[in-house]
Formats: sequence, structure tokens, C-alpha cells
Amino acid sequence: MSTHLTVQAKPGRTGFTDVSPHRAHLAAVYNQYQAVGEDDGLEAHKALLQPLFITSFLIEDFLDESALFGGKSVILSSASAKTAIGLAHLLERRGAAKVVGLTSPRNVAFVEALGVYDQVVTYADLPTAPIERPAVFVDFAGDAAVLRSVHETFGEDLAFSLLVGGTHWETERGGGSLPGPKPVFFFAPDRIAKRRGDWAPGEFETRYGAAWGPFVAGAPRWLTVEHGEGREAIAQAFLAQVDGGTSPSVGVVLTP
Repeated sequence: MSTHLTVQAKPGRTGFTDVSPHRAHLAAVYNQYQAVGEDDGLEAHKALLQPLFITSFLIEDFLDESALFGGKSVILSSASAKTAIGLAHLLERRGAAKVVGLTSPRNVAFVEALGVYDQVVTYADLPTAPIERPAVFVDFAGDAAVLRSVHETFGEDLAFSLLVGGTHWETERGGGSLPGPKPVFFFAPDRIAKRRGDWAPGEFETRYGAAWGPFVAGAPRWLTVEHGEGREAIAQAFLAQVDGGTSPSVGVVLTP
């Protein structure tokens, strides 16, 4: 967190790319900056959500290209996480499968109120929940116990298992030998590179824009923005996030 950022900016259509030599080894997406200052009242929501929604978009595109691996349900762990919400929104719009959110008891009401999940299940209730099979699992939690529970519950009825995030950062990772398909790690920059090669110039931006617009326009309904300023506010916000004390209905924008 600082007051200034030094870059070597190469202008683009909607922002710029940092072409500084020390960042050249990174995937291109990590050096791209988008302008969000339109006078539409959504600047804070765009800043909070766009870096996450791109991953939601890419996962949904991957699953769609793969015809959901034959799955009739898509199960998302950490269903209150913003990347999971973005994916659930896109899956619900596509309508090709039931969208199931796994969450903790304290977040059930929030997740249900989003209106993008067909079914909301707590982690403890997963083994007995009536979830349509076969199922695809998208793991945002990164929790070994959750991963094992899903694989043991569905076994060969698990059509695909995709590892994305680690919202349960304090828990054990991995999972060892698991029933069903071997989990596959999703790396967003690789998917971006693939689609830029697959599609005509400008098509990636067009498709992404068509997905992003409706999502961010509806975000103020469920995401409240809180603002803070100064070192102390930054430290408090960070520690609250790490300790799990920030509500999923809140996004924090901080100014040094």
C-alpha cells in the first residue's frame, strides 16, 4: 500500500500495460491496468470486483467449452467469496446445470439472498444433501477436509474437480489420495492466452464485457462499500480480513 506506483506504461484501448523490464517474466494479465473512473457510481465496485470476476469468467468459459464434463450440478465451495459469486452468476445465466453453493452456517442467509445459487448447503450437511449427479466441483476454499468430503461424497459421480483458490487459508492443503477424478489446478493466465489465440482480435474483450456489465451493475444490491484512510485503517482492515471478521456483503476501499 503506497501513495505512488512507478510504471513504464504502454497505452491500450481501456487502460495500459506496465512494460517495466523487472515485470517482463510475469503473465501478461498481471501487468495490465484498467481505467475504472467512469461517472456511473460504480468505480469502487469495479475496483473491488473486476480483478476477481475475470477468473469467474474464465472458469465458466472453460466449463462451458468442456460441456460441464457431463455434470448436472456445479458445486462451489466458499460460496460467499466474490469470485465464487461471479461464477455462480454466470452459471445461473447459462442455465446448463444446477448451481450449488457450499458455505458455513453464518453465511447461509447471505448466499441464499444472492439469488444465483439453486441450492445452498453447509459443509457439514454435504454428505446427505440431495445434490443432482454427476457433479462438478470448483474449489475456492483450498481446504483439504472440504476437498476430501466432496470426493468421498460423490466418488465416481464427481465428473471433474477444479482447484482455484484458498479462502480457508488457515486450514490444511492438499487431500492426499482421493476417490474420483484427480483435482486439476486452474491457472487464469493460461486460459486468457488460449482464448486470445482461439478468438479473433477484440473478441475476448467483447465477450468479457458482455459478461462483466450485468454483473457489476447488480453488485450494489449485495455489496456495500466501506472506505478507510491512513495506515491504521489499512492495518485494521487487513487484520479483520485475515481473522475472518469482514462480512461477505462488504468491500473495503482504502486510501494511504
